Amino acid sequence: MTTHEYIAQRAKDQRFILKRPISYLEIGVLEGNSMAAVLDGDAVHQSVGIDTFGVEYGGTGKGSSIHILERFKTELHRLLIIQSDSHYVLPLLSGKFDLIYIDGDHSAEGCRQDLEDCLHLLPPRGIILVDDIDNPNHSYLLQVVESFVAKHGLEFDHHRIGPGLAEIYG
Repeated sequence: MTTHEYIAQRAKDQRFILKRPISYLEIGVLEGNSMAAVLDGDAVHQSVGIDTFGVEYGGTGKGSSIHILERFKTELHRLLIIQSDSHYVLPLLSGKFDLIYIDGDHSAEGCRQDLEDCLHLLPPRGIILVDDIDNPNHSYLLQVVESFVAKHGLEFDHHRIGPGLAEIYG
């Protein structure tokens, strides 16, 4: 199973558990492959993607979200793309997201800030997924997740899918 397939399956699982379509937040959209997997089907009624579309966090450097809007033109009724740095946007968001996928700023401080900024957006029974926790280029991300979970009294599962995936829940 790929990371994208796992995220899509978790969206379907959340829809089943919550008995309603879910809301989904993705930090680090890149080419939109995870978003495409999640939007395939009826599990999600609202999705928000945040990305700079620059090169600063390992992105494509395309500089705009136009390629994403073109790719998802039939999904714009349930998709909002915000072209900005998540560190500026997340504190301003309101509402709750049943599933949050973090694959943005891969620095230790950047990941920690994304996690902290997402906490107020997570409802009871919500899930945060953090990518790349086994990536040798980002070996510190697992410790960031462990510290965050301990600080907030949460739990997490360590999935050895792709470059490693943490699944955080209350």
